[in-house]
This record gives sequence, C-alpha cells and structure tokens, in this order.
Amino acid sequence: MGIIKPSTKAVKTGNLMVIYGEAGTGKTTVAAQAILDAGDKGLLLKVVEDGVSDNQKSGSSYDLSGVQVHESTIKEFWTKDEHNPGLIDIIGDLKNGLQNGEYDFTDICFDSLNLIYPKIEDFCYNKYYKNSSDYDNEDKAWGAAYGFGGYGITQRMVENTKWFLKPLMEIKAMGVNIFITSHEGRIKVNLKDGTEYQKIAPDFPTVGSSSVATTITNQASHVVYACFDEEVVQKSAKGKTKAIGVEGTGQKRICYTHGDATLIAKWRGKDIPDKIDFDWGMIKKYL
Repeated sequence: MGIIKPSTKAVKTGNLMVIYGEAGTGKTTVAAQAILDAGDKGLLLKVVEDGVSDNQKSGSSYDLSGVQVHESTIKEFWTKDEHNPGLIDIIGDLKNGLQNGEYDFTDICFDSLNLIYPKIEDFCYNKYYKNSSDYDNEDKAWGAAYGFGGYGITQRMVENTKWFLKPLMEIKAMGVNIFITSHEGRIKVNLKDGTEYQKIAPDFPTVGSSSVATTITNQASHVVYACFDEEVVQKSAKGKTKAIGVEGTGQKRICYTHGDATLIAKWRGKDIPDKIDFDWGMIKKYL
C-alpha cells in the first residue's frame, strides 16, 4: 500500500512579512497597527531600541496605546538566561508555548530586527574565532574573521540566522503571522559584464554571496519597501542619463510590493499594485 496520500485541501499557514524602508516612514507604526488589530492575540517585541512607546502615549500622532508589547527589549542574541533572554531564547519559548497551548498569539512582530546583528557578529566572533586554538591573539582572530574579503564571519552570521529563522518558519506553519521590520540598506550586485551597482534591501549583513538579507527575504511571503513619494525625473540624451528634477510631494508615504533590479520586494497571494499607500489598512486588503 502506497504511503503517498494526495490531497487538494489547502493548508492554512501564516505570513512572514518583512517591512523595511527609509527612516521616518512609519515602519514600526504600520507593523504595530497589525498587532493592534489582533488584540490580545498580538505581540510586539522590541529589538535593541524602543520604537513604539512614544506612540503608546495619549495624544500621540498614532494611537497605539492598545498594542500588546513584551515588557523588556531584546538586547542579546542568545543567553540561555530566562531573566535576560536573548532573541534565540524568546523565539524558542514562543514556539514551545504555541505548541503546548500556553500562548495563543496569532500575530507577532520583531521590530528593528536588523539592530541585533552586531550582537550576532560578536557571538560568531567569540564562538568561531576568538576561542579557536588556531589563533593566539586578538589580531589573528579578527584577521581570520574578516579574511577572504570578509566572507568568513558574514557566512557565519548567515548560518546563525537560520537558527532562529527555522523556528520562526515553524511558528508560521502553525498559522501565526510574523512581521519583521528593518532599516533600509544596500547590497552590492555584480552583473556578468562586470558592472556593479547598489540594490536597496533590508539592512542585514551582506558580503558577496553571503547575505543575511536574501536569506531572510527568500523565506518571506511578503517584502515591502517603504519610502516617500519622491522620484528622480531623468532625461536621456546622446546615450547619457541626467537627473533633471524631483517629482512628487516628498511627504506621502508609499511602499513597493514587487521587486526589480533596483530594490528587493515581493508579494505572494492576491494581486496587488506595484506601489500602494504605506498604510496598514491598505496593505491588509491584499492579504
């Protein structure tokens, strides 16, 4: 008897949405509004910095006073200390708690996740280089970490990213929506003809083919890039392109939902315009 049991029944899973973009566009606010929608089944976790408390105060521009926020800010990668848990500790606890019914969260946000990477870099240095028997002093250890054009420690950070990305995907498979916010960064792209250019991406470590940014965005179901509606107007003449002005108010917040050669973005599921208002009410219509 065969062990394959074909089925056309859809399996409901959650979404993993990465929200990144320019400073001041309201990335935390949009993610927090998603958590607010979930009520007591939503949870926002602050990573390294507190980007939400000001908007929880009465009279703030965006009333997020009802957002459920984890009481402490995550400032370490992995501590194995329940009194001072790191990112790995908290994600492990969330997964176990959701599996055994202790938690019933449906929406979880990790705000400014990119800011934890200096701690992950320190963790990788201490684990793989500083304590290695091959290096008897600090200079040799750091030299090894950043040898080979910097691929060494960046690749280690990619590997350690998978330590928390795997349980996050397991949480997503339980039907939980996960939101990650990040600052805007750049990754270097090398074309076959030797051309190099900078591509807009979440601000996670990337060196050559070792990229935390693409490791995370490849797993995401949705990646949106938030910015203001300013666009450079260009004019081509005699084979040259020249910027001749700026179009748009520069005040309206928008987001891109599909990537191209200039930026990372993607959207799985319902059809959505390439560019929409950067507003949770607008975004959730397409989920």
